[in-house]
Amino acid sequence: MALEIMHIDTNRVEGVLDGVLPFALEREGTNLIARINSWSRRIADRSITTIAEMRLTAYEALARYREDLARA
Repeated sequence: MALEIMHIDTNRVEGVLDGVLPFALEREGTNLIARINSWSRRIADRSITTIAEMRLTAYEALARYREDLARA
C-alpha cells in the first residue's frame, strides 16, 4: 500500500492510498482522526509540533488500517 501525501502540516495530512482511496488525518480538539475511505480511527493527540511527527502518525494510522483489514 502506497500513500501519496498531497498536503501535510501540523494539523492535517491529506493524500491518496494506492492511487484510489482518500486518506485524511486531521486534528479535532484533543484528538487526531484518521480516515481512509469509509474506515476511521481516533488517535490520541501526542502534542505533535512538527511535520515529521505528523507524517509518522499518518503512517501509524495506515498500519492500524492494515491491521483492521487483516482481521476482517
